[in-house]
Amino acid sequence: MELRQKVEQEIQRLNPRWEELGRGEVELISVDEEKATVTLRIYGGRLH
Repeated sequence: MELRQKVEQEIQRLNPRWEELGRGEVELISVDEEKATVTLRIYGGRLH
């Protein structure tokens, strides 16, 4: 399994809990395996 698939699976696992905490959702934007960089977008949720 490649890195992007692993990251996508982890985001899917965590999003329900993240939403439950009122923090919105996490979306995978890109994965650069060469640089070992993952770019995410976190949106929605409430401010504390």
